[in-house]
Amino acid sequence: MPKPEQHRQSVLRQSATALLEALATFRAFLGRPAPSAAELRRLSETMGSLVNDHELSSIASPRIGRLRLNAPDNKPIVQAFDSKTPGFFVSGGAEILGMTIKAARAVPTEAEARIRSFDTNRIVQLREGTFLAQPVIFYSGHWISRKAVIEYVGSVTSGSYSGRAQTEEQAILDKSRRSFFLRDGKLIFDSEGTITIASSCEEVPFTYSEKGIDVVLWELLSAIHYIVTSPDVQSLELAIKQELKTA
Repeated sequence: MPKPEQHRQSVLRQSATALLEALATFRAFLGRPAPSAAELRRLSETMGSLVNDHELSSIASPRIGRLRLNAPDNKPIVQAFDSKTPGFFVSGGAEILGMTIKAARAVPTEAEARIRSFDTNRIVQLREGTFLAQPVIFYSGHWISRKAVIEYVGSVTSGSYSGRAQTEEQAILDKSRRSFFLRDGKLIFDSEGTITIASSCEEVPFTYSEKGIDVVLWELLSAIHYIVTSPDVQSLELAIKQELKTA
């Protein structure tokens, strides 16, 4: 029977190896033209365990110390849009179909005028909890966090979602997907329901094609993009690989 310390080290190595595999999967996923529902389900499950369950930080702590993740600086937008502001905003940042789209929004001129010192290319580094809590989608007075997006995609793709929102956040994400999509590098208002499903009680399938890209899916892919491009995550990968070589 292995000694307790040997067993602990073995578990740590297994978790670290699983992390390397997950990050490789993330990168491969970002390069695929059209992810399937099954791939999205596995992706959201992996994302959930890594960041929602703080597994990423626990793996990083003994190797590189405190982990910080890249994220867009959305603070000027969050400060400019209040509960009375109509319109839509999605943070984004991932490259999709050869295009990198950031901070796509459709808001009134007066709301746009309230934005101060906003740079779509400015990156901040956030602790894992703050990264998850960062507001990334805005719909008519309501902000939705990155964590809520990850959980929503997992719920829809797992088959546990019936098309009827159980929370206010789910309802807002549903409305976002039924109202807007991305095409040709632009945010499009889908007034005729050509991309999404008009009925409020039907589940909306995730769309990812030349015809249009689901805004919530885009935000999930952007979360993955920021994780895999974070310097701390890349340093962690190198530390794990070196560790496994000498094990």
